[in-house]
Amino acid sequence: MTFFKDMSFKSFSIKWVISSVLLGGVLSLFYFRGFLKYYNLSSMFIDFPIEDIKLIFIYTLIAALIFIAFAVIIKLTVKYIPSVKSKKNNPIIFPLVLGLIFTSLVLLNELNINYPVRKVFGLYPVLPALLMSFLLIMMKKTLQTLPIIILAMLISITWANHIGEFNASHKENYLILKENKQVYAVLSNYNDSFIIAPVNLQTKFIEPKFQIIDSNTDKLRKDMPDMSLNYKNTGELKVRPPITVD
Repeated sequence: MTFFKDMSFKSFSIKWVISSVLLGGVLSLFYFRGFLKYYNLSSMFIDFPIEDIKLIFIYTLIAALIFIAFAVIIKLTVKYIPSVKSKKNNPIIFPLVLGLIFTSLVLLNELNINYPVRKVFGLYPVLPALLMSFLLIMMKKTLQTLPIIILAMLISITWANHIGEFNASHKENYLILKENKQVYAVLSNYNDSFIIAPVNLQTKFIEPKFQIIDSNTDKLRKDMPDMSLNYKNTGELKVRPPITVD
């Protein structure tokens, strides 16, 4: 008994691209939740910046097309190279090679290694979206496969959350606000505002004392005449745990 459907490559490719892009948008909710969690910020501050959502859709589309291109190359290799075509186990070559590529991308991301398409596969929850959409399309919907699909959904959600937290912990470029001797890092956007916190650029620590300020620079300059706002390569910043009272 097989858990997977028989489907033409063309039909699968179209469905996979569309569902991956849609799932990328859904999983972005959990990505931003993990991103804010690193700074000890509540998920109530999830904002869904238009630019980020646009990039998630674009990168997921590009990633799906890259995998489809690899799939086409593998199919042609199996079809036209006699030494490969004659092998009895050639049906497993296709999923095996794609699985190895997928696993390699996951490992490269986790090791924070730069590679040519790192932005596409590592910046947002693209890989979990590709995996989840693959299973939703290809797996037969039966009582036997239902636990697998539910488990895959939970893994994808947890994975997207982890990617957000991981990317926040390795972020090196921040918008830095300086007012007199006080330095703040802009952690995130919220509606038309910035969420900022004091930062020590020598010790690389962010203090958990958050403020919400207007993101309009003209208004900021009126309220804080001595203010300067610039992007800076700060290196990775750590967050001090919030102060608790027993």
